[in-house]
Amino acid sequence: MLTSINLNSVPFLSSTDATRASMASKQIQQALTSPNTEIPYVIGSDYYHIRDNSSMGINLAKDDGKVIYKNQDLLIVFYKNLNNLEELYIPPVKKTHSNFGTSIRSSLNINDEFKKGDVLSSYDCFLDGIPTYGYNTFTGFFPFFGYNHEDSVIVSESFADKAKVVFIDKVYVPVYEYTLMQPYYKDTNNSYVYFPSIGQKIKDDIICCLAMPKGTENIIGDSSNIKNKIQTTLKTMNLSGLLSLNTNESLKFSIDKIKSKIKNGTISGIKIHRLKPSKLINMIDSQLQNIIEKLHITIYGKYIADIYHSLTNTFDIHYAQQILKNYYICTDKKKRGDIDLRDACYLLEFEITKTDTTHYGDKIANRYANKGVISLILPDDLRPVTQESDKFLDLILSPFGKN
Repeated sequence: MLTSINLNSVPFLSSTDATRASMASKQIQQALTSPNTEIPYVIGSDYYHIRDNSSMGINLAKDDGKVIYKNQDLLIVFYKNLNNLEELYIPPVKKTHSNFGTSIRSSLNINDEFKKGDVLSSYDCFLDGIPTYGYNTFTGFFPFFGYNHEDSVIVSESFADKAKVVFIDKVYVPVYEYTLMQPYYKDTNNSYVYFPSIGQKIKDDIICCLAMPKGTENIIGDSSNIKNKIQTTLKTMNLSGLLSLNTNESLKFSIDKIKSKIKNGTISGIKIHRLKPSKLINMIDSQLQNIIEKLHITIYGKYIADIYHSLTNTFDIHYAQQILKNYYICTDKKKRGDIDLRDACYLLEFEITKTDTTHYGDKIANRYANKGVISLILPDDLRPVTQESDKFLDLILSPFGKN
């Protein structure tokens, strides 16, 4: 039996072979969300099953109400009949699966009123409450100099540029008192030479370098001993040489390059959490401590203070504090994901995003289980044109292929 709600988006389902429909449903389930996708020309009238069961791409109003608060990643609404508040976390880019994300497409503004069932916010996989999986592409079926043999397909340059995908990654960097970091971004205009700034493109996939003594894999329970060993070692070496990682003495340390899975991504967000009182933190690298503390107070601290001020203008202090704890402040100072924080004094959260276009070798498919691999991206000036409508083709499939 076929039960997937994705079947509601397979065109002409009543006339479709069960195996073909099952293949199409699976492809829809595996599809990546692209920016500014379009409503399909043909879609079943019962698409609302997908809309009502989506917890990722769309938020629907549970009752009549009004938007009473909004910032760049948070929407708070009040339901009149239910007489309660709902918090909706709507960051500009939301992670879907693996390292792929979807971008916010629309959301209501502060003081907007709505009815039960109205769309409060939606991402690129929905438009006006209707699922959008891709693009309506003018397609031709004919051989094209062997480039679309079997499962190979040809796309136009403009289509390849339009069919983009968004990557997102979050990297956690715990900072300990014995941490030594290389000033990796010292050749950029970033004044905080250890870390990239917001909007800055990261070098390769490295965010910063962490230097630690060799053989310190088991940090917990031995932090004071490690710190004493580092202090003893530093008395016999040049600290600036160690941070440049070009001296023989630096071989006593292991270098851990904190990486992102997104190469050449752009820093889109940084959170700096202090896990211990500042008066109890005495880092080996005092310059690094001063920089992180400055970032914590003047950059992220000011950001949180601004949000807190805006929240208290609308809500009571206790609710505003709860919002900060839920979305902006690290309250669990023992663990974050797989990272043990019991000996850490700071936690840095880097959010990296990147938008990429379609390339050779990418796989594309439609909602009727036709699929293929891109073998040629045709310049727009060389696109075939239909005789009757003078319309350019953006996708060329083989009439003899297996797709």
